[in-house]
Amino acid sequence: MKKALLLFFALLLTTSIVNAQDEQPKNLVKVNPLGALLSVYNLTYERQIGETASSVLLSGEYLNWSTLGITGTSVGIEYRFHFSKNRTSPAGMYLSPVLSVGSLTETSSDNSVAFTRIGAVFGHQWIYDSGFVLDLYGGYGSYSFDESSFDEGTSISATGPILGIALGYAF
Repeated sequence: MKKALLLFFALLLTTSIVNAQDEQPKNLVKVNPLGALLSVYNLTYERQIGETASSVLLSGEYLNWSTLGITGTSVGIEYRFHFSKNRTSPAGMYLSPVLSVGSLTETSSDNSVAFTRIGAVFGHQWIYDSGFVLDLYGGYGSYSFDESSFDEGTSISATGPILGIALGYAF
């Protein structure tokens, strides 16, 4: 009886492992290697929330841009709509609205600026069997800067491209 019970649990465990390996990973952690060239370090967490959707949390750290003397942080969110045929999120092509907020501070003074970015990105994400993730994306965004050191809290707006490459791991 003990052998039969042990064999049953071993079979159950083996079946669970095989089924788990067939499923697409639902969690991704990524970094943008190009940002390091500009002393901007981005960390991204993505979670599949449906067959064709995923949510993304973004964080950024601006570490002492030596020529500008600026440091700062940012956080953001995305909701990705995946629309590749024969694939489920988070792999394949996607379209996503982006919202992020942050703050930059001049290290030689107490001047700071708060910013908001609203935009949209279009991209393609590959998830390999090894768990390696490659995400290429581009889009366009609107930026709003509120600087408390400006006369009477002046606000500046700008628009520009959003481009990126992210490398990471899916689990």
